[in-house]
Amino acid sequence: MKGKLTLTVTIGPLILSSLGIAAALLKARTLGNGIPSSGRSTTTGAPIADPPVPDVEGVRFVREGLFTINAPRPLESAAELLRRKLGVPISYEDAALMASQDVIQAADYPANREAAARNPGWRGPLVPRGGMLDVVLPSTSAALQTASVPNIIGAAIESHRAYGNPGNFRLVQFGANEFSIVPFQVRDETGRMVAQLSPLDARITFSEEERSLEETVDLIRKAVAAETKVPIVKLDVSMDYFRRVRVRVGAQNEVAREVLSKALRIPGSSKLSWHLRYDPQGKVYGLFLRVVETEYRTPSGGLQLNILSWPRQ
Repeated sequence: MKGKLTLTVTIGPLILSSLGIAAALLKARTLGNGIPSSGRSTTTGAPIADPPVPDVEGVRFVREGLFTINAPRPLESAAELLRRKLGVPISYEDAALMASQDVIQAADYPANREAAARNPGWRGPLVPRGGMLDVVLPSTSAALQTASVPNIIGAAIESHRAYGNPGNFRLVQFGANEFSIVPFQVRDETGRMVAQLSPLDARITFSEEERSLEETVDLIRKAVAAETKVPIVKLDVSMDYFRRVRVRVGAQNEVAREVLSKALRIPGSSKLSWHLRYDPQGKVYGLFLRVVETEYRTPSGGLQLNILSWPRQ
């Protein structure tokens, strides 16, 4: 297969009503260059002589080996940060938040105060309350290369729990050294902690055939929705890559997460992970794909991102 997917791919409509995010009103993302007065990135702490690397939402560099995250979905930001640092696919699957103490109106989110002030009467949709967590990494590149990936991700999940953020999560490992952060408990409408599975924990079955990647991912989505009765936003794949690439995948009572991983594991092509976001306003999920990129240091001492690919067979 020739060529690689070189762009971050977003799948699913980015609309305020269905996913609780809109750039004009919900400015919880920090996608600028993150250049503080010290001339270092807020996410990486690296000098910015090279073209700036986009910051990860809510991530603040404290010192070598320590980052803090304050974001609407702190574990989602942790997954993105750790993908860059560890160079492995790390996905994130939202908890379906139900309790009133776990969600807020978009206008009440601290990052939206200016927007709310400019739009009197605007309250916006319900969005996750958010929270904080710490990410701890080995402070040297040599130690990072030999560190335990599950232990590092697990420590971030434990920090999420210790801060009392909405939902309890666990780490799942599958495929070819791939990981996902998935929910297993959440507060219900009464505030009582109850068990909850991710939609991608469902077991699905469909015939093995050659299809486009677009058709395959959409078939997985439909199979999950049919099995769980949980709505997932219909995929809006606009890139020719997803229509052009062919994969042969089937499932026989297999975990949907593992089937999705199998479909995306294309020899010679870019590694992908996913974010499964829950919209507490519309009570639907949206599926987003992310290219796996890892940091590397340039001759000038800055950091840049390199897209990782699966080995060619």
